[in-house]
Amino acid sequence: SHPPRRSRRRFYGTVFDALVPIRPVRFRDAFLGDCITSLVRPLCDIVFTSVYYLAVLHGILRRADIDDVGRTVSESGLIHGLVLPAVAILPLFTKILQTLRQAYDTGRRWPYLGNTAKYCGAGWVVLYGMTHAAGERSPWWTAAFAVATLYQTAWDVMMDWEMLVIVPRDSPLEDGPVTSSFVPGWIVRCLARLSNYSCVDSLNPRLFPSILLRYVVQPFRRRITHPVWNLCRLGRDKLSRVRLRPDRLFDDPSFYWKAMLLNASLRFCWMMNFIPAYRVSMRSGEVQETFVDKAHGWSFVILTALEVARRSVWAIIKVELETIKLTAAGEGGGGADPTAP
Repeated sequence: SHPPRRSRRRFYGTVFDALVPIRPVRFRDAFLGDCITSLVRPLCDIVFTSVYYLAVLHGILRRADIDDVGRTVSESGLIHGLVLPAVAILPLFTKILQTLRQAYDTGRRWPYLGNTAKYCGAGWVVLYGMTHAAGERSPWWTAAFAVATLYQTAWDVMMDWEMLVIVPRDSPLEDGPVTSSFVPGWIVRCLARLSNYSCVDSLNPRLFPSILLRYVVQPFRRRITHPVWNLCRLGRDKLSRVRLRPDRLFDDPSFYWKAMLLNASLRFCWMMNFIPAYRVSMRSGEVQETFVDKAHGWSFVILTALEVARRSVWAIIKVELETIKLTAAGEGGGGADPTAP
């Protein structure tokens, strides 16, 4: 049985609005666009499978050798050099358009352009990984991959989930039982010891000649030592007041800590799923291995499964936050902004 025609029309309209942001972007559109970016590997497999079966059907009608048809599809520069990379990049391009449309509609640069930077950075990293063999990539690509992954992880926690807040000194939440500190106590204690200790300040000035004290020791204290200790004091003060946001739907705080740990551990799977197993040059027909698979094809299955699991956890907390915002807007007497991110 098929869904009613009206429901199908609404479903197709929702997908169209998410992929083609010609109208103001709502939470539904942005949410669906994020989820589609995690399904790039299955989408590419569906496209390749469709092309393969159509080519085999055409070969059967022309009574061609099926092995030759499969080899032609597998080594096609048009498919592996243009079609599949375009299918992989399209969700990223859609998200960039969505964030730009949100910035235009709201008249605010932040946080929408920051989100645009996240997808643009991921796009450049992915494009380089698609077009260069696995053993020929620059070390700068690895560094850019790591930086982009850290930025995406921080964006998930601070912007998409709004999970962490810095409570004021006189806030009752600072020492309350509801929220717990984000930073382990041993890190705060180490920063406290560093901020209260200076190896240079503890030196006896009598042991140094006046010239050395004037031109070496004192400038070192003023320009290096003191700024470092002031930074440690600031870090100790800020980190000790980082808490979970007070408005939450799940009573157990450990759920959020586990979600943040899972998201940080598996965040690299998102960009890895964009990189194909190999590419075929459209000019020379040369086959380049862009992904080293040592698990006989299971690496792609495992990466996709891990990314879907990570995105599912991300979606739960993202919908939770939106529910809290809508509830607060309804209790305040005002309607929720449909274009809100």
